Amino acid sequence: MNRCITSGIEAYLKEQSLSLSTEDLKTFLNDPDQIETRTIFDGKVLTGEHSLHYSEYLYKNHLTEEQKKHIFSSGYELGHPGKIPSQSEADLFQYLTETYGGDDVEGLVKHIKKHVSKLVGIPFKRLIKDDRSTAYKVLTLFYRISRNHKKQLFTFIEKRCENKAEFELRSSYPYEAEKNSSKREKAYLNTAILAELLCNLAYGMSEDELKIARRINTELAEAGLNMAPYIRTEVIGEEKKIP
Repeated sequence: MNRCITSGIEAYLKEQSLSLSTEDLKTFLNDPDQIETRTIFDGKVLTGEHSLHYSEYLYKNHLTEEQKKHIFSSGYELGHPGKIPSQSEADLFQYLTETYGGDDVEGLVKHIKKHVSKLVGIPFKRLIKDDRSTAYKVLTLFYRISRNHKKQLFTFIEKRCENKAEFELRSSYPYEAEKNSSKREKAYLNTAILAELLCNLAYGMSEDELKIARRINTELAEAGLNMAPYIRTEVIGEEKKIP
C-alpha cells in the first residue's frame, strides 16, 4: 500500500480511536455504528480516474486473504473471499436470523429477491443458477442494511421524483440541511447507505468488472457534454420564438 496513503488512512483511523490492526479494521469495516465513518466522513483515495472510500481501498490494496476471512467471518458476506458455506437456502435463513435478526426472515429475503431482480433486470432464479455464491452474498448485503439501517430500503433506492429535484440519491457529498436537524441526519444516513452498498458490491467484483461498472459514470458525463450544444441550440431557438 502506498506509504502516503497509508499515513493518511492511519491518521484518520486514529481520530476514530482505531488503527490498522486486523481487529480494529474489523470494527471499522463491519460495525453498523461506523457506517458514516467509513463512507461519507473519510478522506477518500484518488486512484487514476476514480476516488475510493478508505474501506474499498483497504480491501483491495491492504488486506490479505486471511485478514479478509477473519474480518468478514462468514462466507455469506461479500467481503469474505471464499464461497458460501452451504448451498441450502434454509442455512442462509438461519445465518441471517442469528446474525441480523428480525421477524419473517423468509418474507424479507423474498422481498429482496424481487427488488434486486427489478434493479438488474434479471430474474433472481437465474442469478442463483448462474452463481449461487454471489447471489446469496448479495442477499446478505441487502438484508443486513435493511435490518441495521433502513427498513424501507428499496422504497428509497427506487424513489422517483418527476416534479422536483431529488437530493437524497447520492453516494457522496450528502445534502447539507440545517445542523443538528433530523433532515440532515436522514440525508447523511441515506448517502452513507448508498456508499456502503457500492463499496460492498465492489468487494465481490474483479478489477475488470469494476472498470466496466465505473465506465458508466465517465460515459454519462461524456454523453452530457455531447448533448450540451444541441440542447443550447434548442433553447436559443425557443427563445427566438418568444415575441
